[in-house]
Amino acid sequence: MKHTDDEPTGGIYFERKIYRSMAFLELSKNARMVLLAMLDARQVNPAYKKAAKQGHRADRYVDLDKIKMPYTTLHKDFGMPVQSIPRAIDDLLAKGFIEIKHVGGAGEHDMSVYALIEDYLQWTDGKVFRQRKRDGIRRGYQGRKLGVISNQKQSSHSKSETYTHSKNEVFGTQNARL
Repeated sequence: MKHTDDEPTGGIYFERKIYRSMAFLELSKNARMVLLAMLDARQVNPAYKKAAKQGHRADRYVDLDKIKMPYTTLHKDFGMPVQSIPRAIDDLLAKGFIEIKHVGGAGEHDMSVYALIEDYLQWTDGKVFRQRKRDGIRRGYQGRKLGVISNQKQSSHSKSETYTHSKNEVFGTQNARL
């Protein structure tokens, strides 16, 4: 990561209970990077230091349920491969570090909104707190010679049919001896 003069100064407060938890120790490398990026995206409460000096209680952060973390930021600023980001977010959801408050993707500037939560403290091996909801729409390339799937029925070939050809059918009689 390159250092530039326009980078924010300071750092993040990383709670001990996070990095000592079993859930954190089981996170993938990319999930840890996404979690650190989300911890960095928190907004500090400007009244926190003043209240602490006077002996009053105040929350350290004010937006723990309104964190926006675009994939482009994770890719550009943290060097994460774009293909790894959804798996990292799924890992954080499953282990109880985050929840999705708003699912983005409806338009160019519609970003997902995440909330930092503390369910990870009750995590045990094999326990899944949350999973990303799938919309059921099949997009993109779906298989051999099918192209993009639409809501229409597939062609007369059933999924159970297999295509087997002898060497003579595929290569012709002259090439079969190769």
